[in-house]
Amino acid sequence: MRLRQKFMTLAWLMGAAIALVCVISYWFASEELENSTDSELRLTATREATQLNGWLETKRAFGESTSNVLTSLNGNMTLLKSREVLGTITSDREILDMAFALEDKYIACYYAGDITGKLDPTTRAWFNNARDLDKAFFTAPYVDVNTNAYIVSIGVPVKANGKFIGATCLDLSLEVLSKQVEAMNYHGEGAGIITEADGNILATAQFGEPTKNFKEIDGIGSHFDEMVRQSNGYFEVTINGEDMVFAYSTVPATGWLIGITVPSSAVFAPLKNLRILFGVLIVGGFLSAFAICLIFSSKITAPVARLEEYSIKLAEGDLTMANLPVASNDEIGALTRDFNGMKENLQKLIAKMTTNSEHVAASSQELTASSQSSADASVHVAETVSEVSDAVSKQMQAIDAAKGNVDTVFKDIKAVEEKSREVATTSNQTAQAAQKGSELMGAAVENMGRIERSVMTSADVVKRLGEDSKQIGQIVESIAAISRQTNLLALNAAIEAASAGEHGKGFAVVAEEVRKLAAQSQESAEQIQVRIDSVQKDTEEAVEAMQTGTDEVKAGTGAIREVGEQFGHILDMVNGIKTQMDAINSSVQTVTNETAEIVKMVDSIDEISKKTADNMRAISASAEEQSASNEEIAAASQALAKMAEDMQEVVGQFKV
Repeated sequence: MRLRQKFMTLAWLMGAAIALVCVISYWFASEELENSTDSELRLTATREATQLNGWLETKRAFGESTSNVLTSLNGNMTLLKSREVLGTITSDREILDMAFALEDKYIACYYAGDITGKLDPTTRAWFNNARDLDKAFFTAPYVDVNTNAYIVSIGVPVKANGKFIGATCLDLSLEVLSKQVEAMNYHGEGAGIITEADGNILATAQFGEPTKNFKEIDGIGSHFDEMVRQSNGYFEVTINGEDMVFAYSTVPATGWLIGITVPSSAVFAPLKNLRILFGVLIVGGFLSAFAICLIFSSKITAPVARLEEYSIKLAEGDLTMANLPVASNDEIGALTRDFNGMKENLQKLIAKMTTNSEHVAASSQELTASSQSSADASVHVAETVSEVSDAVSKQMQAIDAAKGNVDTVFKDIKAVEEKSREVATTSNQTAQAAQKGSELMGAAVENMGRIERSVMTSADVVKRLGEDSKQIGQIVESIAAISRQTNLLALNAAIEAASAGEHGKGFAVVAEEVRKLAAQSQESAEQIQVRIDSVQKDTEEAVEAMQTGTDEVKAGTGAIREVGEQFGHILDMVNGIKTQMDAINSSVQTVTNETAEIVKMVDSIDEISKKTADNMRAISASAEEQSASNEEIAAASQALAKMAEDMQEVVGQFKV
C-alpha cells in the first residue's frame, strides 16, 4: 500500500472515529433531552391541574367559611333564615347563587329568595352528601334548569350544638374551565381538555365537545382507563393522520382529568434540531479529516518520492549522484540528511572493501594450510583419548561389580541389625514382664501370709466357740435338772395343798403354775440342748475344716515362695540376656555404620569413574569435533578466498 493510500485510509478512520463520537454524544444528549421533555410535559399537565385545583379549593374554603358563620349562630332560626347571612356571595362573581336549607325542607337562595315548597332540598345530592360525609362536597357537574348553564355545586354542612341541622350550597359557573383550556399550551402549541372522573367532557378547546364522553374521541379515547390508573403522564397518538402527544394530570379536589394535546413536531423539535446538528458535525468531520490528510500527504509524499528515486539509483550501484536538497527540519528532512550521509559512508566503505578483499584472499590461503595441520593433530588426539576411554570403561565395570557385592553385604548387615534390634526389644519387654511378675509374686506371697494368719485366727476363734458351746451345754443341762426338780417340788406342793383343803386352794393354783413353768423350762432346755449339740457338731467340723485350710494355706505359701525364688532367678537370667543383646546390638550398629561408610566410598569411586568416563568421552568427542572444525575451517578458508574474489567483482560494479 502506497503512503498516499495509507493517508487516505487514515482519513477514513479519523472520519469514522468522529462519526462514532458524534453518534455516542447524540445518543447521550437525546436521552437527556427526552428525559427533559418528559419532565416538562408532565410538569405542564401538573401545573394546569394544580391551577384548577387551587381555584376549586378557594371556592370550597369560601363555602366552608360561610357555613362556619351559620354554625356560629347555634340554631338561631331567625338569623339563619334571614337573607343577609347569604350576602357574602356578592364578593365573588364566579358564584352564581348560594342556597341554605334545613332538614325541615326549608330552602332559601340569595338571588332566588325563599323557595320552600318549590324544591325539596332533602332530595338533592349536595344536601345529602354534606349530611352523610360531614364535610364539604363537590357534586358532579350538571346543567342548571334555570340558566341552562353547565355548573358544579359545593355542599357544606351547618351544625348547631355539634349536630347537623342543614347545609349551604354554592353554584359555580364552569365558564372558567373553558377559559383555562383555551389558555393551555406547550411552548405556544396545543389544545386543552378537562373531563370528569368518568370521562364526561367539561371543557375542550379542540377535540370532542362538552357533555360528550372522552372515550368517544378517536385516537386518545382508548387511553382513558390508563389515564385514570396513572393519574399523571403522557402518551403518543396519531389523530387525523398527524402525530400528537397527549399529556394529562388529575385534579385532587374532584378527581377530574385535565390534559393537553400537542403536535409531536413541537414537542420533539429540539430532538430534530439535535439530530440535524450532529448530522452536520459528522459530515463536516469527514470532510475536514479528508482535507487535512490530503494536504499533509502531499507535503510528505513529495520528498519521499525523491528519496525513492535516489534509493533506486543507489541500489543499481551509482554512487556518483549529488546529495539531495534538505527542505525541512522535520523527520523527512532528517531522513534526507541521513540518506546523504549513508551515500557518502557507502562510498568510503566500497573503497575500503576493495582494499580489504585483496588482504582477505591472501590470508585465507594461509589459514587453509594451518587448519589442515591442526586437523591431523586432532585426529591423533582423538584416537589416544578413545583408548583411555575404553580402559576407564573396563575399570568402571569392575567397580560396578564391587559396588553390587558391597550393597548386598550392607543389606544383609542391615537385616541383622534389624533382627538384633527386635531381639533386644523383645528381651527388654521380657525383662520388664519378669520384673513385674516378680513384683506380683512377692505381693502374692505377702497376701498368702496374710491369708494364713487370718485362717489361723479363724481356727482359734472356732475352737473357742466349740469350748464355749460345751460350757453352754453344761449350763443348759443344769437348767434342765433344776426344771425337773422344780416340777417335782410343784407336784408335791400341789399334793400338800390338796390335803390342806380350802386353805390350800390358792397355794395349789400357784403350785400348778410353777409346775407348768418348770415343765416349759425343761422343754426349752431340752430344745436348747439339741441346738447346742448341733452347734458343737458344726463347730467341730469347722475346726477340722479350718485346720485343713490352714495346712493347705501353709503349703500354698511355701509353693508361692519357691515360685518367687524361681522368678528371681528368671529375672537375673533375663537381665543378663538383655545386657548381652544390648552389647550385640551396639556391635551390629557399629558394623552397619562402617559398612554404610564403605558403601558411600564405593558409590563415590563409582561416581568418579563415571565422571572420568564421561569426561574422556567428552574429550574424545571434542577432539573429533575439533578435527571436524579444522576441516570446516579449511573449507571455510577456501570459501573465504572464493568470497574475497566475489567481493572484488561486486565492488567493481560500483561507480565511486
